[in-house]
Amino acid sequence: MGWVLFRFGVFSRLVSTVLLTSLVASGLVPVFGVGAANAAGSVAQGFVADDFLSAQVRAKQLQHRILVSGELTEVSTSWVNVDG
Repeated sequence: MGWVLFRFGVFSRLVSTVLLTSLVASGLVPVFGVGAANAAGSVAQGFVADDFLSAQVRAKQLQHRILVSGELTEVSTSWVNVDG
């Protein structure tokens, strides 16, 4: 009986270790574009452009700063102001 409990304990530790390792590893995988989608979603649709050139044109037309969605990263946000 003691041998069965020992064997079950080793097996359960092995399974727990494998599951924990896979969960931790999957949590550390970088997810690109999530920050960009959230940042662009929080800005009014009229104040977003795909690139700098269209953002400059739109900023002058609307007299408002424009978010450049093509330049969003997880750590930075790019805006074009009315004055360039």
